[in-house]
Amino acid sequence: MDDMIKIPTTAWNGDFSNKDESMSTEIDVCKLIDAIEETYQNLKEMALKEELELCLKRGENELKARFTILT
Repeated sequence: MDDMIKIPTTAWNGDFSNKDESMSTEIDVCKLIDAIEETYQNLKEMALKEELELCLKRGENELKARFTILT
């Protein structure tokens, strides 16, 4: 996935009105979407094969605390 994301050649100076391209990050959206879809398919396959492992310092409790949405 060459050139999916191109880092700016000049550090951003904090000025939002400055639109100089040398301070802009470029993202090839098609390549990014392809990478996301490939990752998702790989995760699905790994999940079906039970090849995934939860690796959080506080385990399941950390996962639930950080990513559970209460309604």
